[in-house]
Amino acid sequence: MLIIKVLLSVCLLLPHTTLSLSLPNDDINFDHYHHQDEMKQLFNDLETRYPNLTRVNSIGKSADGLDLLYLELSTDVSADTPGKPRVKLVANMHGDETIGRELMIYLAQHLLNTYNSDTRSQAILTNNRLFLMPSLNPDGFEVSQEGRCTSLPGYKGRETHNAIDLNRNFPDQFDAIRKGGGEKRVFAKETQAMMEWITNTKFTMSANFHGGSEVASYPFDSSPDGPRSGAISKAPDDEFFKLMAHTYANAHKTMHVTELKCGDSYFVGGVTNGAQWYDVPGGMQDFNYIESDCMEITMELTCCKYPNASELHNEWLKNKEALLQFVELASRGVRGFVTDTNGEPLQDVMVEVEGIDKSVSTDTSGDYYRLLTGDDSPYNILFSKPGYESLKVVVKVPTDGFVVKDVSLSQSTIEPIEFLHHNHSSMIAKMEDLARRFPDITRLYSVGKSAVGGRDLWVLEISDNPGVHEVGEPEFKYVANMHGNEVVGRELLINLMDYLLENYKTSADVRKMVDNTRIHLMPSMNPDGREIAGEGDATGLQGRTNGKSVDLNRNFPDHYGKHSGTPQPETKAIMEWLKEYPFVLSANLHGGSLVANYPYDEYAPYNSKKRNDPTCPDDDLFKQLAHVYSNSHATMHNGHPCVKLYPREHFDEGITNGAEWYSVSGSMQDWNYLHTNCFEITLELGCIKFPYQRELPRYWRDNKLALLNYIDQVHRGISGVVRSADDKILNGAIIQVEGVDHNVTSAQDGDYWRLLLPGTYDVVAHMTGYKSKRVQVEVADQSSPTIVDFHLSPLSSAADVDDEEVELITPSPLQMDEVIDEDRYPHMSDDSNYVWTRDPTKKSNSFPFYVIALVGFSIIGVMLLLAGLRALFKHFRSKSAEYGRLNDQTIYQDDENNAVENLKTEYHDEQSDDDNDDE
Repeated sequence: MLIIKVLLSVCLLLPHTTLSLSLPNDDINFDHYHHQDEMKQLFNDLETRYPNLTRVNSIGKSADGLDLLYLELSTDVSADTPGKPRVKLVANMHGDETIGRELMIYLAQHLLNTYNSDTRSQAILTNNRLFLMPSLNPDGFEVSQEGRCTSLPGYKGRETHNAIDLNRNFPDQFDAIRKGGGEKRVFAKETQAMMEWITNTKFTMSANFHGGSEVASYPFDSSPDGPRSGAISKAPDDEFFKLMAHTYANAHKTMHVTELKCGDSYFVGGVTNGAQWYDVPGGMQDFNYIESDCMEITMELTCCKYPNASELHNEWLKNKEALLQFVELASRGVRGFVTDTNGEPLQDVMVEVEGIDKSVSTDTSGDYYRLLTGDDSPYNILFSKPGYESLKVVVKVPTDGFVVKDVSLSQSTIEPIEFLHHNHSSMIAKMEDLARRFPDITRLYSVGKSAVGGRDLWVLEISDNPGVHEVGEPEFKYVANMHGNEVVGRELLINLMDYLLENYKTSADVRKMVDNTRIHLMPSMNPDGREIAGEGDATGLQGRTNGKSVDLNRNFPDHYGKHSGTPQPETKAIMEWLKEYPFVLSANLHGGSLVANYPYDEYAPYNSKKRNDPTCPDDDLFKQLAHVYSNSHATMHNGHPCVKLYPREHFDEGITNGAEWYSVSGSMQDWNYLHTNCFEITLELGCIKFPYQRELPRYWRDNKLALLNYIDQVHRGISGVVRSADDKILNGAIIQVEGVDHNVTSAQDGDYWRLLLPGTYDVVAHMTGYKSKRVQVEVADQSSPTIVDFHLSPLSSAADVDDEEVELITPSPLQMDEVIDEDRYPHMSDDSNYVWTRDPTKKSNSFPFYVIALVGFSIIGVMLLLAGLRALFKHFRSKSAEYGRLNDQTIYQDDENNAVENLKTEYHDEQSDDDNDDE
């Protein structure tokens, strides 16, 4: 590393001296164009003459099998020399646009031939690694015609041998809009080779040389509005791109002149935004910027595409100074090395400049290059890498050079190093490997199988006591890939498994989380759909549904009685899973936007009083849960995520009520809340449903903190155990927070959890056959729950029931499911005495039942029942309609001597004179 920094320091001392355009030893022949064989021979000759300064290479083959040659120029060219930015110049992308092709050859000859005599040439090759590619389309060049200023019919020569326009053939950031959802382009061999070169080589700066006009064009080349002239499409680095364009145009002999060019084009100062001139979807310059750290602009060099060779010398003179000044722009901004505290280089450290929404990253040697225009104001630059403490520095950058800023990062945790798209088989292999490597803190299990493929719905449990519910320890779950083509959550959960397991022994925070939370991670609820989804899908539907073409997030029983279809095997498996485990908090991971979505997902029917109010009783709590994720995410909280796909979509602070976004019947998050003790939100984790694999590290960086912080929320509110006065465990007890119309129940071991915001609450515990108990609780804003245990005294006689104080509770739906569960309540039998009713305003397949009383065999039970009914009648008018009416739909069992019916008649007679009679 010391050697690297010394080399960089030496580079800084070399002068940038501008010499005259005419040097005696250029030794360049301008009398003809170089075809493929002659160009290859010339490059080999230069490599032989200047072995320490140049080497010949190829990025691949054309459609006709010609080498896509480039010449690399630098001092110590064969050695690895970190500290030098890589600059590439690519020409002849359109085979009949030829001047750039020859300029690359001339520039190479000039720099090599004058290296020993010209300090400027020395500085360029000492400070940079220069890559010159004369032709990306040699097939097209070989069939083009010299002297022809426009393309041949059918664009012969302009396009490849396979009739592909290479500058429309790259992935475009707006493809999803243009193509209607992630349609893949058929990439030419030349395009594929160039994309691999760009993404595998850390280029800093680039230029792409064309013909047909005279202008320097800068990104973006395409826009979300489509192919229409005049729409400026601005890149985050717009200022530096303009500097690049103006630098070339101003140094060019004629490009900078503002006048009508080539008959129909007029460019102020000889520069233009690409899309403003005309929209080019699939252009190479945009791909460089979007998919790598490289900033590229496009130069149109001549009005005539293939001028006669007699023009070549003049074109060299017009462009020579512009070429040299352009290459020297790579020595602008800030650069340096990033190491760990031991001085070892750190690769893939993100370097982010505040106010510019585009990051670069460090290379294998820890070196980075951030091109900046320089300003009177300093730049705030953030260095970050998963597993290391982030570091923000303030840097003053000159307007005519660069500054070196080396930084060192301290390691914090072990981060995932494998970012892959896992199909079902590789996902299983990964989970099995983790379970095998960490047997003391994991358990791998399946909750069921998919509808068609019979694929297991695997879950990895992470806990210090796997396979066991520990009394008082809350259970948490993440479920991903419910829609098979929304894969980000699936891969994030695999990353999360890695992170928690690898850091359990070394990180106090991770150990505390795992020791105090039973975590269940399901990477794929819809493995059948995932198997037919395709990488690159932005907004499509392929693989969204399960194997039977059912949208699983419309398939859960709907609380307004709307038809959700036959529950699918995946849906049933989830519902049974939630009955088996006392989950407290959950999130459902989706893709297609970037927002935290909370219940309710659905508006009430039109005839409902709550038609325009989709909020649930715990609305404030759900908003807080959503805010935790959104605010912990790198960008979700900004609230305007998918500008390119959905420019009008906006979410205040990155959260939304589900129904207010769009109404969904039969969603999983609503079912969790209404039918279990579990609070669930839905997380949309990115605008692209199935992003390319290379994007996965960014998704982990953006979501890591949010995923962890959200799990921690399971410890908010109150928790405790419900027991009888003689310490008998009471499961199925109702925990009611007064003022919040949503209850939870105690689990099999009597423990319960009730998520609450900080504040003061009256909490009541109810259990059939026991006196209710009310306590006032102060919930603090802390990372652990307030412990509230209940000891309930049994009812011994009817005198214990004061009809003025009996308060009928709407039980949780979970308890309703358990009321008729004879395994859970063995004291119930066919001759038990109980009564239950439903709200007749609700449909039979909705959540209809409300427990009024549940008693045993004794006469005391009958007395309790009658006392409870008396209280119901007395307070009926003041109660919510949710208590229902005792009418013909009420079910009675073993009501000896018609006691209940007599009580009902008695109540009706007493109220007969009431003007507002409402039985």
